[in-house]
Amino acid sequence: MNKFVTVMALIGSVFFASGQITLNQNNVPHSDSIIDIRALNTTGVAIPAHGTNVLYDYSSLANTAIDTIPYMDATRTGFTSFTRFNYGSSTLNVFQLYSEYYTHKFTDGVARVGSYKLPESFSIGTITGGTNDELTFTGNNSVFVNPGYDVKFPSTYGTTWASTYKYETDFELTVAAFSLTSAPGQQRQNVTQTDSVVGWGQLRLPTLGGVSILHDVLLMKQSLNLIDSVFLGGSPAPAQLLAGFGLTQGQTGFVNKYVFYAAGFERPLLIIEMSDNWQTVERSFHTANGLATIGIKELTELSGLSVYPNPAVAGGTVLFATAQNLPAADLWIFDAAGHPIHRSALGKANGTTLEWTVPTNFKQGMYIYQLWQNGECRHGKLVIH
Repeated sequence: MNKFVTVMALIGSVFFASGQITLNQNNVPHSDSIIDIRALNTTGVAIPAHGTNVLYDYSSLANTAIDTIPYMDATRTGFTSFTRFNYGSSTLNVFQLYSEYYTHKFTDGVARVGSYKLPESFSIGTITGGTNDELTFTGNNSVFVNPGYDVKFPSTYGTTWASTYKYETDFELTVAAFSLTSAPGQQRQNVTQTDSVVGWGQLRLPTLGGVSILHDVLLMKQSLNLIDSVFLGGSPAPAQLLAGFGLTQGQTGFVNKYVFYAAGFERPLLIIEMSDNWQTVERSFHTANGLATIGIKELTELSGLSVYPNPAVAGGTVLFATAQNLPAADLWIFDAAGHPIHRSALGKANGTTLEWTVPTNFKQGMYIYQLWQNGECRHGKLVIH
């Protein structure tokens, strides 16, 4: 098994004594770069019970749809005092908007600390009717005045807390019908986040190799109340203009979640997203990589695997071989920053060798591979030249 995952499992076992746990600064790690691999479920997910000493058995959840979330070092100007970020997206009419979302571990908890809206530009003529109409996001930092805590130290059964913070996104808008030419604007999303630890007990999950051991967990109930406002030149944007994007001033939204935390893990073991009224499960995500997270900086060990040729060429064949018989495998490829860019199911070239054809659109550079076989992961670096 992957050495790092094995070490993490051993570390985790130190904390998993039976009984109610308390999360604190010493037993909640927060590394600067990890890859969090999760399985998505949209059916068959039960609403967790509140209370004490509860057995949360989710071992029947599927491991089919996989969601891979890379977290990377916070090196962008304005965020270097924080820990890490991940990419996220939102939808505005037909447009997909991308941002970096930053978090940090403080002495009193792990918190959201802000975002950077990536620069993007869209032609919006199909919405506004103007051939040259355009919406441009210039790229801006939004650093919270007060952090939004996802875990407050110390946390145990009955702990509650609340956070308020604001995302600010700058843009420029050109709409001929409103006599706007690169008019400066800003979208502001005010968030009120409330969290409470509503249960504790033991959690069982499926893994790539079967089911997990029972893990001592806290069950947190998290609610985000969102209020959106849009401004042009410092004044509220016209309702008629906002309607074209499906927006209204003061528009509200909710994000409700149940979250299972265990000591010794970077991320929650299970996240259950709920409807606005808390009556229906919409989907869940559970950790699917050996109940641990894989450090990007640890992905250097070949784990007894020979990969050749390495360097390889786009369109060429790469062979993965060991001295032992190899089952079929799932191959994941990440770019040098840790972004997942490719996944393939590999068949055997012979008993000890798996074969993969490099996609022709792969550019020259260094890549990270993960080869998953029967719940075990081998990993290393692959160069394309």
